[in-house]
Amino acid sequence: MWSRGGSYLWPGPTALGDSPPGGRSLAVVSPDSSVTINVRDDQLIVSGPSIQPGPMHEIESLSEILWAPDSKAFALTSSDGGSVGTWSVRVYWPADGNVTDPSKVALRTFKREFWKCPEEYPNVGAIGWVQASRRLRVLVEMPCHSSCIQMCRLRGYVVDAMTGQVIERLSEDAVGRRWKGSLGERFSAYAAPKAR
Repeated sequence: MWSRGGSYLWPGPTALGDSPPGGRSLAVVSPDSSVTINVRDDQLIVSGPSIQPGPMHEIESLSEILWAPDSKAFALTSSDGGSVGTWSVRVYWPADGNVTDPSKVALRTFKREFWKCPEEYPNVGAIGWVQASRRLRVLVEMPCHSSCIQMCRLRGYVVDAMTGQVIERLSEDAVGRRWKGSLGERFSAYAAPKAR
């Protein structure tokens, strides 16, 4: 949905209508095959030979995993309110069990720019990795189904995956030009060539 390289963790776009018979049961393996993410209904469990057994993490029905190319981290983009949102992202570091919020600074920056919608909470998701697992591309979107006069506006941010520090900010046009190969189905209109 968000990233072309992500693994979507549900068989369809709606949590109720597309509920799998017998519950959700799937596995997503890291690029180097050293770590496996097991999803059982609403629980996420990380396992691997060098991974200390840790707690299960609750996840939403609509979720997407995006592994870093070096397999040291994965981003989990998920919604607590269906395909409309609210979408959020967290980064998991399997080796030490750490979980970070890479979007906190980008969200503050976005809200300052689009201040005319104070009652709306923007959606945010992971689009791609930069420099292995050091930096993450995140997209922040004002919900398209709202009363906000700035609905559907978006910005791209390259952030430090551990601290959330913003390294670079991209306009909508720049997102379409520079990230079109990474954008998932949700943002296919931005990846399409613009008519002249």
